[in-house]
Amino acid sequence: MLASAGLAFAGVLLLFGSSAQSSGISSQAPAWLGVDTAGSLGAGFLSPGGGVLIDAVAPGSPAAAAGLEPGDVITQIGSRPVAAPSDIESAIAGMHAGEQVEIQYQRGPQAYKTLATLAARPANP
Repeated sequence: MLASAGLAFAGVLLLFGSSAQSSGISSQAPAWLGVDTAGSLGAGFLSPGGGVLIDAVAPGSPAAAAGLEPGDVITQIGSRPVAAPSDIESAIAGMHAGEQVEIQYQRGPQAYKTLATLAARPANP
């Protein structure tokens, strides 16, 4: 009996899985990361490609949930290098709340990677 229930569930997933998963994961709201930046850093500061210094992280934001902190330097979002604050905006432009993005950053001399699940911008960030 359990086997037939499992087969029925698998059949439903095959029929509805891809559309149900994609609509359940993201919404049409524009993506928001939740960082304020202090501007770009010149080449040679912490990383050969520069980066963007995080000045503040909004409490409860995707950046906070991903472990980013003020003082971290974002060097890449997805496959896009980050050399200016506008690069952060460009990297998530066209993405929606619920989508995940890999962020590479430096904290002191150490390089890290994290995944952030983007959210919709709150009414009062």
